[in-house]
Amino acid sequence: MNIVAPLSHKDEIKYLLNSGANEIYCGVLTEEWKNKFVDFASVDRRPYPHACLKNYNELEMVTQYGRKKGVPVYLTINEFYSNDQIPMIITHIAKAKEAGIAGLIIADFPLLFHLKNVVKKKSLKIHISGRANVLNKKALGFFKELGADRIILPRQITLEEAKIISEQAKVLNMETEVFILNLRCRFLDGFCTFYHKSNGLIKNTLKLRTLKVPWLKHKPSSFLGSRIRPKLQKIILKDFFGCCLDYDVETEGNRPIPENLKNRIRNSFGLEWVLNSCGACSLYRLNKIGVTQVKIVGRENELEKKINDIQFIKETLLLLKTGITEEQFIETSKVLYTKFYSIPCNSKLCYYPATSNPKALLKP
Repeated sequence: MNIVAPLSHKDEIKYLLNSGANEIYCGVLTEEWKNKFVDFASVDRRPYPHACLKNYNELEMVTQYGRKKGVPVYLTINEFYSNDQIPMIITHIAKAKEAGIAGLIIADFPLLFHLKNVVKKKSLKIHISGRANVLNKKALGFFKELGADRIILPRQITLEEAKIISEQAKVLNMETEVFILNLRCRFLDGFCTFYHKSNGLIKNTLKLRTLKVPWLKHKPSSFLGSRIRPKLQKIILKDFFGCCLDYDVETEGNRPIPENLKNRIRNSFGLEWVLNSCGACSLYRLNKIGVTQVKIVGRENELEKKINDIQFIKETLLLLKTGITEEQFIETSKVLYTKFYSIPCNSKLCYYPATSNPKALLKP
């Protein structure tokens, strides 16, 4: 399996590749786009400068370095666009192609119909974003006809569903990619209408340090404790995603609602979902069912964290070559998680919770 790593600055490329990244994905947020559509109309789901390259010259520097090392660079085009935005998106893709990208990550599938004059004779690989909500194997044939080479599965997909889809992808000569680390949002990204604007909560870790919560070595209990939670909520309200706020649940007309349902809805929100969500212990199973790429989320993260994430996943993948059993792999990966993040594995942050319960594992 290949490690697909995020990049947001041209100088990061050599460090990411040296750490073990096999593929790179990134976005470009130009001044032209910001001036015309401002921050609200995102070009690639990350409408903040520190998560994107600034121009196509920087992109070309990244792709040239990647080409020397045999590592492809993919451009994120993973928003849903209005008719007014399509002409600029087409120009954006054409310039990115000239800069040397290997392919596109696309969520807005009608955009594929507009790319016939840009993507000729498979000159660019087409990856269908997790935002396209590919939830079953029937969708694969649809996207294959539109020219897709790879499907990126949504975060909510189960191991059993991933197995069915990846088997069909192999039949269609397509690759299957899954999310493996960070930001395991509880919601289907393709249906999300929250405004993903950040003025730098992750970039400016000083704000977290002032609360005595180092980003890389936090403990969930203290990070989310009642003492600092009100302060964090104020920061989130100003600087981060709306889905990370705490919410209460009421019914219209004060009709009764079961407490367990109320808690389930309430617990779907909150800051917990921006912590180190992880699916590393499922790599054994994901490899066995035919998943070809694993994606690390976090273009907006500091380089230090990106490197740490890549090295963690790389070292965990190396366990696959040792011949250990799946149960041994799961336990060892949890040990590695503690080694790299200085906190124990937390099942609440698990990308694929079934792996935490050996009885729930898929049969070979």
